[in-house]
Order: sequence, then C-alpha cells, then structure tokens
Amino acid sequence: MPPKKLIRKCTWCKIPFLGIRNTCSADCLSKLRSYNAQGNKNPMYGSERYGKMNPNWLGGKKFEEYTEAFNKKLKNQVKRRDNYRCWLCGKKNKDCISKTGICYGLQVHHIDYNKANNNLNNLVALCNRCHTKTNFNRAAWMEILKNDKFES
Repeated sequence: MPPKKLIRKCTWCKIPFLGIRNTCSADCLSKLRSYNAQGNKNPMYGSERYGKMNPNWLGGKKFEEYTEAFNKKLKNQVKRRDNYRCWLCGKKNKDCISKTGICYGLQVHHIDYNKANNNLNNLVALCNRCHTKTNFNRAAWMEILKNDKFES
C-alpha cells in the first residue's frame, strides 16, 4: 500500500501542498539541497581532506611514472591483440567517443596497477568509460580482469 498523502508545508518555500515528500517540487528540492551544501552546513566543510582523510588515499603511495617500455609500439601491440575492442564492454576503437565528441580511442590498462609491469599478460585495452571504472575498487577489478583474461 503506498504511503498516504498528507497536507504538508514545503520545507523551502513554506507553501502548503498535498504529498509525501518534504518539498512541493523538484525546483524547491534542488534549491534546498544547494542551500544545505553551502559553507559550514556542508558535512565536508572544514574537515581535513589530506592524507588518510582523503577518499582517494592509497596508503601513502605516490604517483608512479610510466617506464620507457610502455610506449606507443607496446600499446598498439596490446590493442591489436585485443582486436581493437574494449576488453570489458567490447566497444570498437573507432566508437570510443565521449559525449562532447572527443575521440579517446582505446587506452591500455595495467591489470595489477604496477606501471613497471609491462608484460603483455598484464595489459588490456579498455575504452575511456571502462578504464575510468577500474580506478575504483582496484582489488575487485584486478580479480575480474585476471580471471577474464585467462578464461578467454
């Protein structure tokens, strides 16, 4: 049974309305959320965002440079081996175009995230969208890519 609609007063504009939510419209909800995210009302306001408190913290690991072996020739070899398709979604190299119309092509990803490990078994071709996904929850992606790679 759906919740019963009651006469409520909009939290933002204070106009009475019949409904189950706290605001009378999407516009009022948007304004309320924007207002609640300003300054010291924002839960992240004033909090330390450095080191371990930063959600992107990787345990003190600093940015690693790519080795000279990770070059255009190697990347093309990986893309050719993968038939110029994204390993995860199967998108073709020529179809890797962003919403803004920029052609990113395929990118080469290190399965173990070790930029010095340029073994062909550690490299896969990914489209920009799938490559972006692999930068979060790295342990899970390492397992997915390792297992898929050896099953193929």
